[in-house]
Amino acid sequence: MEKLIRSKVVIKVLVFSLIFLLTFTAQIFAGSISGYPAVKQEKSQWCWNASGVSILKYKDRSVSQCNFFKRTKGTSTCYNTTASTSEVRKSLLTYLVNSSYYSGHLTWAALKAQIDKNYPVYVSWKWNSNSNNTGHAVVAYGYYTALSTNYVYYMDPADGVKTSMAYSKFVGGSTSDRIWRWGLRDVH
Repeated sequence: MEKLIRSKVVIKVLVFSLIFLLTFTAQIFAGSISGYPAVKQEKSQWCWNASGVSILKYKDRSVSQCNFFKRTKGTSTCYNTTASTSEVRKSLLTYLVNSSYYSGHLTWAALKAQIDKNYPVYVSWKWNSNSNNTGHAVVAYGYYTALSTNYVYYMDPADGVKTSMAYSKFVGGSTSDRIWRWGLRDVH
């Protein structure tokens, strides 16, 4: 009876140790911008706007989506339309937030390097489900590796949530529903 109890204790300790080890190992390969803000887009085509405003909020600049829109588009009114990544870059610069445009996707190493410098990454996806080149803007703000799979933490303005996705799906491609086509890096 005593042997049975001892065996159960040993098994429980081994299981606990394994769970702890797996959790600890996953956390070794993680990085995130602490307190990165989530912003929900106020209009259906304002993912670019909410992503830009979230970057400004992270940089301690309080700007409404309508005011960011006006500055980006050079208008006195706000309406529901898209904007290019270069328009967002120019608008961020007027708030003294620098960034660099990139084409294609960032490698895993390049994405990690940006996050490790506390630089959020503005990402533009193209949806592969249509031919009119529409897409969606999100902001990558962290990463982690669990069980040999790389994941990206990102802020999705469609719902104003922070979530994660496997890096391979985040990058996408011709066989995916999306493709990471370009964006802004070195955001500081």
